[in-house]
Amino acid sequence: MIGSIIAVVLPYLVVLSGFGHLAMAGTMLKPHVNSGILDKYDGRHISYTITLQENEKLEAGLPVTLNERSGKNGRGIALQDIAAPPHICMDRISDLKNYPKMVPKVRKVDVYEEETFVNGTTQVGAAFEVGIGLITFNYYLMLKHEPKYQTFTWSLDYRYFSDFDDNVGHWQVMPHPTKEGWSRVLYSCAVQLPTWVPEFIITFLTKTALVEATTWVRQESEKLAADPVRSAEVDVFNVPDVRSCFKSNDTSAWYETSCSEVEQQGSVENTENAESNPVTPRKRKMQHRDSAPSSTTTASENDQNTFANRITGFFFQGVQAPSDLASQESGEVEASVGAAEDLKRIQLSYERFQMLRL
Repeated sequence: MIGSIIAVVLPYLVVLSGFGHLAMAGTMLKPHVNSGILDKYDGRHISYTITLQENEKLEAGLPVTLNERSGKNGRGIALQDIAAPPHICMDRISDLKNYPKMVPKVRKVDVYEEETFVNGTTQVGAAFEVGIGLITFNYYLMLKHEPKYQTFTWSLDYRYFSDFDDNVGHWQVMPHPTKEGWSRVLYSCAVQLPTWVPEFIITFLTKTALVEATTWVRQESEKLAADPVRSAEVDVFNVPDVRSCFKSNDTSAWYETSCSEVEQQGSVENTENAESNPVTPRKRKMQHRDSAPSSTTTASENDQNTFANRITGFFFQGVQAPSDLASQESGEVEASVGAAEDLKRIQLSYERFQMLRL
């Protein structure tokens, strides 16, 4: 996932910063600098076209990547055939709480919000901490699992400040076109990085990070599928039979989304359509740590949030991050709790953090 991108970028940030220990400034104490720059994925299947040679690589168990570049943002697609059924692959992809055990460079994932809708769609807010050695990188994602499409998409949670300008992504799990009990997994991710990040890093990560993301999913899915006890505990879902959506001719192979839409509509006859009928939450729980203030960040405050200012926290040894201070006072609360109580908690956490820095 996004952790693979961080793993590529972080070593270069250390060199650029001139420090041996680099930390960024992701925090829940203020909103993100924008409300979204990149086009978001909508949860529906996305198409792809590859050469016959690339299709042979897939059949041989190797990943295939497709990349697009535009300025400081890159969007790519990775395809991987996996010797595990779709429900096992999606279980690994959506198991955020075990990411630190499965995904390289992911140190911590804190799920602070969970919501399940009546049509089965689930939405999760999660704080990620990723790093290499002494380097840490923090960001907040809003992730959504769409059962009727068997996709898992995300964007930044723009209520909170992340160490990315923007990031969106998409997992798509399909039955393998020819191999029973196998899956074809599609991963797509777009990232917008700060303007000071060198060009060669953007070029490098748009390919390397894609391969790393599908590699861990393949390894963990096949490991789980090979364990009859553990795999039997995974919920099996009805996957739309989209095998007829895979096409090929003498020169290329492709996946048709129009075909997949028809198959998926037939698979969810008894569920609500989340697009035409707004769904209501079946249950909503939030675990507050240090929610962002309601006021917006001013232009002058954004100007002060330079790279140099964002790394000064390293020199305060033993000082906890504001998210850690607030998490000590956190607890699961229902969403109906008044905003006044949350605001008091925010103010207290921020004041304690400022005092420690003095």
